[in-house]
Amino acid sequence: IGIRMAIGAEKSSVVGLVLRQGARLIAIGIGLGLVASLASAEVFASLLYETSMTDPASYGVAASALALVSFVACLIPARRAARVDPMVALRGE
Repeated sequence: IGIRMAIGAEKSSVVGLVLRQGARLIAIGIGLGLVASLASAEVFASLLYETSMTDPASYGVAASALALVSFVACLIPARRAARVDPMVALRGE
């Protein structure tokens, strides 16, 4: 990130880079989580109260909430990284 900013990258492109990498991991994680939860739905059927094992609303709300929290968790360090002075970052390396 320090090298990119030292050669003239905009702060928005640095934030975008970090967010794109985070979004890719978020999508993979949510996808694998949905597959795993559908595969294990039979095991947890007794724990569900008045909800079917494959209730799309429950899966949608849970996936959306996790995606939102994960996105904010990526946004905070991305903005912090974009504010770092490139020379300070390069001296630290």
